[in-house]
Amino acid sequence: MSHLADLFRLPEPVLVTDDIGASADFLLYQVISAFKHSQARCIFISVSGDLARWRALCSKTGLSLDAKIKDGSFLFVDVSASMPRFATSLPSIFESTKSYVEASFSEATLKLVVLDSLSTLEWIGFSATEVTRFARGLTALCTKHNASLVFRHHVAVQDEPDDVFRTLYQLAAYHIEVRSLSSGRSGSVTGEIAVHPCPRLNTEPILNIPRKQALQYRLTDSGATYFQRGTGQVVL
Repeated sequence: MSHLADLFRLPEPVLVTDDIGASADFLLYQVISAFKHSQARCIFISVSGDLARWRALCSKTGLSLDAKIKDGSFLFVDVSASMPRFATSLPSIFESTKSYVEASFSEATLKLVVLDSLSTLEWIGFSATEVTRFARGLTALCTKHNASLVFRHHVAVQDEPDDVFRTLYQLAAYHIEVRSLSSGRSGSVTGEIAVHPCPRLNTEPILNIPRKQALQYRLTDSGATYFQRGTGQVVL
């Protein structure tokens, strides 16, 4: 069986959704940590967290984001830091991303763009049209440069998709769905995770985990462990 990490190395967009009771932070942390390779290049566009937060998380696995930033292999764009000054627009963020991709991705063996998160862009005042246009632009850019792309989108109400989600679902090859337990919180289980092939995918999916067969996961100091419902047998 393919691992979740394999999806993030594909030159295809991946949509990650979560909810208020089950954050997908651990997945994004795993995504960044997987790009330790010296020939890897990553641009992380953050709307909901500063560099210090991600620096602390990645340091647990020995990954120094400061070193990656210094050598030019990691670019962190903190959108939230500039929003109060109204100095940031989505077109300017896109142009910064495009410049970095064109300058740094040509020699890279692993190429990644992460956007965290699109829903937060709406919450701070961008329209759904602006957000989806930005998402389409990033998708086209990454497709052109054969780069991996990860979108994170917070779900406000489960099973009630908004306009931005509908667009992202059409753009993505895979949808990784992180959900809190319907039965409530548990000391031994943090949440559930399902993986859905999306309309963009035109090949046999390398991983497909329907919601009715969703894996459960438990967060630990070093990451997450995954297991079948009702068992302690670790998978993935």
